[in-house]
Amino acid sequence: MSTAVPPKMFQFHVLAEVPRSIYMDTPPLDDPKDQKKRLDFLKLLRLKPSKPEEQTPAGASGRVRCTLNAAVWLRFNEAPPQSLSLMLVYRDQKGEFAVKVDEAKAGPTGSLMLSGNVMIESRGSVEYIRACLVGLEPGQHFTVDELYVQKAKQEQEQDAVANNRRIA
Repeated sequence: MSTAVPPKMFQFHVLAEVPRSIYMDTPPLDDPKDQKKRLDFLKLLRLKPSKPEEQTPAGASGRVRCTLNAAVWLRFNEAPPQSLSLMLVYRDQKGEFAVKVDEAKAGPTGSLMLSGNVMIESRGSVEYIRACLVGLEPGQHFTVDELYVQKAKQEQEQDAVANNRRIA
């Protein structure tokens, strides 16, 4: 299990916001060519979280669990001497939290890959998830070669089985 910490303890450099379609439990888009179905699907993704008094109270029904697989490939002009961390920052009903994915130092070539699986356990719906870099000092420049965040394979398979049950 991943430990969530308050993000006030760190200085984050936001790399990207994770699309809501990755971590939300939305029905799959059956026919992307059907304009009405596509628009309905997009409306689901753009929904704003409900107000706190409208949300379910804290408890088993309000808890959301999601295992995400995240990775980033970075390239530096000059390899930084300090360790850097990839963290996922999310906001739910209780506030903003951060979960560390991986931590490492860049190699002598100035390349760095950070990757891993983390479990995000929230209360109520997740408002956003952002992939962030921690440990970067002012003046250190880098290039993101690739960044991805997706549901862990195991969870994707479980979702597919659950969706098949709903259809049948």
